Amino acid sequence: VYENLKILYSLNNINNADIRPLHLLWEHKLIMLRRIRYMADNNYISHQSSLINVYSEVEKLALICRNLLLRHRVSQDNKRIVKITEYLDLIIEKERLVLSELFHKIR
Repeated sequence: VYENLKILYSLNNINNADIRPLHLLWEHKLIMLRRIRYMADNNYISHQSSLINVYSEVEKLALICRNLLLRHRVSQDNKRIVKITEYLDLIIEKERLVLSELFHKIR
């Protein structure tokens, strides 16, 4: 999904800057964060776990991506598109670590 998003928002396809995919990505991260909090609240995972904090960062990065695209649509500043791709790479990295740790904790 992330690679497809990067292609969608590449500089070649800049005129097709649709907000919906990034908004959906942010909503997904928000729901996943709520799921991790639910697991902590119901003692499926430890509250001391850094999972909630790190996934909270993932959710915030997704929101930043969405907001950058909104700003891009107003200003047409291509630097914001480059930032979105950088943030998507960061989301990939952080989410991979968090989900791997979560898998081991609930297993």
